[in-house]
Amino acid sequence: MTSNFDVVLFSPNIEGARLLGVYSLASHLRQNDISVKTIWNWYSTFPEFYAICKKVLSPSVLVIGVSSTLLNFPRIINDYDRPESFFYYDKDELKKRIDLMRKFAPNAKFVIGGSQISISPEGAHSMGLELFDIVVKGQGEESLLAIVQSLKGGQRFRTESITPPVVSDKIYPYDSFNQSNVMFTKDDNIINGEALPIEFSRGCMFKCSFCAYPLTNKSRDEYTRSFDILREELIYNYNEFGVTNYFVSDDLLNDSMEKVDDICRLADSLPFKLQYSAYVRLDLIRRFPTMADKLRDSGLVSCYFGVETINDRSGKAVGKGLGRVRTDEAVDILDKSWKQSVLITVGMILGLPYDNTDTVHELLEWAQTDIVSRTFKNINPLPLIIHPKRSVSSIEIDNEKYGYDLSKPLLAHGRADWVTKNYSYQQAAKDADYFKEQYFKQYKFREIIAWGNLPYYLALCDNPADILDVCLHDRSNRWSSDQEFLQYVNSLETQHKKRYFDSLIKG
Repeated sequence: MTSNFDVVLFSPNIEGARLLGVYSLASHLRQNDISVKTIWNWYSTFPEFYAICKKVLSPSVLVIGVSSTLLNFPRIINDYDRPESFFYYDKDELKKRIDLMRKFAPNAKFVIGGSQISISPEGAHSMGLELFDIVVKGQGEESLLAIVQSLKGGQRFRTESITPPVVSDKIYPYDSFNQSNVMFTKDDNIINGEALPIEFSRGCMFKCSFCAYPLTNKSRDEYTRSFDILREELIYNYNEFGVTNYFVSDDLLNDSMEKVDDICRLADSLPFKLQYSAYVRLDLIRRFPTMADKLRDSGLVSCYFGVETINDRSGKAVGKGLGRVRTDEAVDILDKSWKQSVLITVGMILGLPYDNTDTVHELLEWAQTDIVSRTFKNINPLPLIIHPKRSVSSIEIDNEKYGYDLSKPLLAHGRADWVTKNYSYQQAAKDADYFKEQYFKQYKFREIIAWGNLPYYLALCDNPADILDVCLHDRSNRWSSDQEFLQYVNSLETQHKKRYFDSLIKG
């Protein structure tokens, strides 16, 4: 028997915890008396997908939304030259699934939205965007609300363009984020004790030259939720679902001492021990050394630092100007404060303005120093991505100023095959793969848990200390090999997602 919902929103269920997007949208719609079902099962087998559609879709559904966070980034050199499915499946499979949904919900409008619509528009346009009726760009809360209310009332909603119809936050701005909350319900099928996503703030106070994300250069109070609302949300999730572990989806967690102090005060006020992962900026810890202690004490168990480069000239050129000496000073602060109690992944970029073929060797030498290898458990370099047609980042807007020659044909998804000072995109991609091959030789457990998913697996496992030993100290009394550890982690996720699927179909 199907249920009658106004809106059904599909979110990816790739490895690890849920992503926040569809739940933020669902909560906003529900607060405006619109019924919503969220589905955390886009990457299911086709028989599972059929069962989901049969269970939750009906002619009463007005909107079916799909999150573009499904974009599957290429990870190895051979992937950079070929097109790939924007929606994980190939285009035929995507059409097959949308045709199935149209069969069960013949009156629904299909809407695609999410960050990757802006970040990789070429990927979306080349791999199936035409299968959707409406595109939502930017913050989607008010845009999606306007679409649903218009469909309910038989009215027209405003668009930026006609083919395809694009609805954006420029037309329907979302101005109430600071007082917003995300209230999960039975229609989200939360499994007791699992980790959940949460958002303290949106956007970033900085504007790095390579960054293509929206809401940069914001002030501290812009898009920052209030203490009382955050506490209410955390207490509600604890009481209703037993949740104590979170993935904080903020673009930047530690943008000021005031915000970090608020997080500490929030954690201290809770009736449980908070554990979370987050994006953190290293130069701010160097500027405010007490930040390290406060983040640790507030419950930070894993984080991602976008260090990007240790090359002084490249760093200054793109707004990441610590350089190697001051980066090492910041690492020393972390080493003394965190004492290997936080799982850290570091993002690096190869191909910044003053990089060359020596850069990867300098980076590898730095990564293998005692203090760096002790403090960071995953250093992940990627080649610089430039989308010249997108023209969002400073480098994309004025690439010649930064020394990039984009005269060669574009690669898949509109990526530029750039050259700068005799260093090419292709070489940077090969160097990134070479670095990873050499870097992970030093570890016994090479398949460690991704930083953002650590709270998720800690919430699922029977003994968190076992997992922390592997991730933080590269040792284990429980698993003798990397393969055994990976099998255990996969079994945790399989069991959890089976429970979710069973609750979705049988609940």
